Amino acid sequence: MTFDQFITKHNGKFIDYDDAYGPQCVDLCKAYMDEVLELGEIGAIGNAKELTTNLPNLYPGKFTVHKGLAGIQKGDIIISTSGKFGHVAIYLRTPSTGKVEVFNQN
Repeated sequence: MTFDQFITKHNGKFIDYDDAYGPQCVDLCKAYMDEVLELGEIGAIGNAKELTTNLPNLYPGKFTVHKGLAGIQKGDIIISTSGKFGHVAIYLRTPSTGKVEVFNQN
């Protein structure tokens, strides 16, 4: 499935990928990893703030961690480590306003 097909399929809907804790931002990330990145069924990967470490360790060679938004491309996974659990979203674009647009939930 392409990223655009993923957006069309899930836009306006909540995803509870693992049937635990209700629909969380990490559930959207897991569905994206399964359906678009074709990594198969995704098990436990931790809270959003842990993904900068966990994804490269769980999927060697599949993820590269960059700090900041330089060089970001549509479909890249954005991880915020602030707050108790952090947040994860999928990058859409940065329009002329300079405000980053993402696909995310919760």
